[in-house]
Amino acid sequence: MTGGGITFLFGCGAGLATLRTGGSGTSTAKPGDTIALTWTFEARGRVAPGWKVFVHVDSGATGSTFVNGDHAPVRPFEWWQPGQFIRYTTNVTLPRVPGHYTVWAGLFLGDQRAHASAPHARVDKDAVAVATIEVR
Repeated sequence: MTGGGITFLFGCGAGLATLRTGGSGTSTAKPGDTIALTWTFEARGRVAPGWKVFVHVDSGATGSTFVNGDHAPVRPFEWWQPGQFIRYTTNVTLPRVPGHYTVWAGLFLGDQRAHASAPHARVDKDAVAVATIEVR
């Protein structure tokens, strides 16, 4: 999995997030392995109720295997106070199909995504590429 931490910013008030995945470069894993993703958020403002974190593991190929790790944070965003740091860990089970995968993350409310930016990571359609994994 990619690097010790990726930092990105969301425009819905959830603020700055750092995701720790461990390792550096592209890591390898076995088909069906479970990986831990440790999320650290700094609340930079108030957040409306209902926002959740999306986590998608995808090879990018048409018709490829897709893993959904969407979740609500351990403390709902609307409970957060500006200046607080919230840290928790989630697990995602990798596809059983060998290949190169990207772990994408961001925030969503229904079909709306929060604007995302990241100075040192790829961002596409308000999703941040937070890790790359070779499953073999």
